[in-house]
Amino acid sequence: MMKRSLNFNHALCNHMRTPLQTPPRNSPRTLPRTLPRTPRFSPFGPLALCAVCAVLFLSACTQPSSGGADVRTPFDPDLYGWKTASWIPFDVADTLSGFAYGVYRGADRFVAVAKTGVIGWSDNGDIWFPAVKAPDSDPDNPAPDPFEASFNAVAWGNGIFVAVADGGKIARSDDGVNWTAVGYSGGIDGFGAENITGVAWGSGVFVAVGGNANISYSADGISWIPCRDANFGASQLNDIAFDNAGGRFYIVGDDGKRGWSDITLMKQANWNLLELSDASTAPFGKNSLRKVTVGRCGGGIGIGVVFDEWGGNRIFVAKDANFGDLDAGIDPGNFNGNAINAIAWGGDVFVAAGTGAMIGWWPDNEPSPDSQRYWRALSFPEFQWWEISALAALKDRFFVGNVGGKIGYSK
Repeated sequence: MMKRSLNFNHALCNHMRTPLQTPPRNSPRTLPRTLPRTPRFSPFGPLALCAVCAVLFLSACTQPSSGGADVRTPFDPDLYGWKTASWIPFDVADTLSGFAYGVYRGADRFVAVAKTGVIGWSDNGDIWFPAVKAPDSDPDNPAPDPFEASFNAVAWGNGIFVAVADGGKIARSDDGVNWTAVGYSGGIDGFGAENITGVAWGSGVFVAVGGNANISYSADGISWIPCRDANFGASQLNDIAFDNAGGRFYIVGDDGKRGWSDITLMKQANWNLLELSDASTAPFGKNSLRKVTVGRCGGGIGIGVVFDEWGGNRIFVAKDANFGDLDAGIDPGNFNGNAINAIAWGGDVFVAAGTGAMIGWWPDNEPSPDSQRYWRALSFPEFQWWEISALAALKDRFFVGNVGGKIGYSK
């Protein structure tokens, strides 16, 4: 991977509360020394946002109780109205792969990561700045560059941002601006050189999942303790989510593998893995379960799962802890044949996104002829049909990022 350092001038963010270190000046890409007077848009240019009718949501769905890293507040997103961020440190070479929201010294802090090793931060979600390497404690023995990584996800908890990457690598930051490398020479404990594909914060720890069914947890993002359950076999685990209300972690992976655990059982490497007979039955079968999110719906849990099937992919919302009582199924036809890459929950609604800049949500107020509630989908016009690769509910908005380095958010 080509190193992509960013030349960053302190004048861009004099309001910052911590000193920043200027990266080397021999960067292949240089940011302007002053904040542009006009918004920076992506090379494919802005288009007018379409305006259609407002969306209503089922009153039965409720926001989870606060706790862990879930610092969102109840919000009512306008899913027909989306806006692109005014200024970002990403370009068309950057595929966005994850978002996180935290609080630093009482102020909002948004973070976005990319597969190309770039990390951006923002204090309002609209104007973004490039992150930098934290100052070396020993200049004569510099630490590894935290941006020499392919990031897959990021989470916030205990006042810390943790970004996970291929090769067992982790980048860590207290403020979202200054980052340090963890496990860049051999990978973190429990992973080695295996890819880390997902991370979540809950019950006082970060939990990372990835290749060869590896699972590790950490309270500080530095020291990691393996807690792999051998019953998962060698299947890759693709994603993890935490249910604040129920106090459980939920994981999904290849070969139809899925399961849950609470903090006590997890530290004992004990996960409630669904039996093989369950994993081989419809609708999940032995397919790859790629993304998972957890919300509260109908007075109980709602687990949104994106999985591969029939040469495309589908979504189901499960309404029990064992990924059963399925509702709100969707196949590629509902998204005009576009693939689904991500799913998130917030504001009493599940939102999914994928290729063709398609964004869909459930529940929706307009039932089908057979009285079933289906996902409603539309294309985000300012993304000009570029593939959406990342999606998250952060504080009071949904955020999306695409394969062309562009960020958008719901109004």
